[in-house]
Amino acid sequence: MQVSNSTIQLRHLASFVVTAEELHFTRAAARLHVAQQTLSQQIRQLEDALGVILFDRSTRKVELTAAGSAFYKRCTEILDTVEAAYVEAHRAATGDAGSIRLAFTPSFADQAAQLRQQVLANRPGIRFSLVECWAEQALSGTLNGTYQAAMIHSEHEHDGLDSQPIGATEVGVVLGATDPLAAAEVVDHEKLLDRTLTLWPRELSPHMFASMEALFAEHFARDDFYEFETFARGLFLDDDRATQLILSNKGFTPAVRHQLRLTDPQFVWRPMSPRGEMPAQLVYRPDAVRDASGTGILLDSAAEVWNRAAR
Repeated sequence: MQVSNSTIQLRHLASFVVTAEELHFTRAAARLHVAQQTLSQQIRQLEDALGVILFDRSTRKVELTAAGSAFYKRCTEILDTVEAAYVEAHRAATGDAGSIRLAFTPSFADQAAQLRQQVLANRPGIRFSLVECWAEQALSGTLNGTYQAAMIHSEHEHDGLDSQPIGATEVGVVLGATDPLAAAEVVDHEKLLDRTLTLWPRELSPHMFASMEALFAEHFARDDFYEFETFARGLFLDDDRATQLILSNKGFTPAVRHQLRLTDPQFVWRPMSPRGEMPAQLVYRPDAVRDASGTGILLDSAAEVWNRAAR
């Protein structure tokens, strides 16, 4: 089927979308600032051009038909794209390429920096800010619009936010360099059972904490774990008790491979057997996905950057 460009215009699509959202012609006409008769005429023109019925008007309640529901989804995408094109054209004319504020948790420092570098290479005029914070802060900030998106470790849905999986990363353990287990290239999970699990406070990153509960279920069953009392970018190095437990070969802490750079020779990172993995997501508000300032760019680039950095 082909539709003439002169047959359907953007005003028809806009009128249809508003009517589909209101499911009431009088309210829709008021939103569009047109007479109800004009709106009804536009909808009939649209239905005639498409050759389908978009609204069921047989009852007192206006409802979308199956064709109308399918058409509504495409129309919103079209109108969002047009709006994004308008914004991009205006920014190109004024020299304003827009801005991105990306939140990330400490384990994503490498990926966030590489993602920024790639986006700036493709959009040199854009302003791109990186903000490191804990998962709950990243989620709340993305929800309220402080950030366009956030990179977090999670496989859960978050109220009010959409998400795009961007990969998974290997979880290993940090041990003291003198720990007998550190001599192995891969640490047998069962050999960690006589050591105390030390890890970040649950409230700072509950979804990531839940992943650790699954990976180290035996420690949680025995209540043989310690939550850091002091927790910053240095992870366990900021907490005296955690550091002492690890250096005395009595404790360990989980960490993803790229989570920290161990400049202190007293500590080493080792992978585990069986292998542990943690999913990663880019979360964003649904209404921001086609934001010309950069959310769409992030979605397109994040998985590629993640996979390259994780190798």
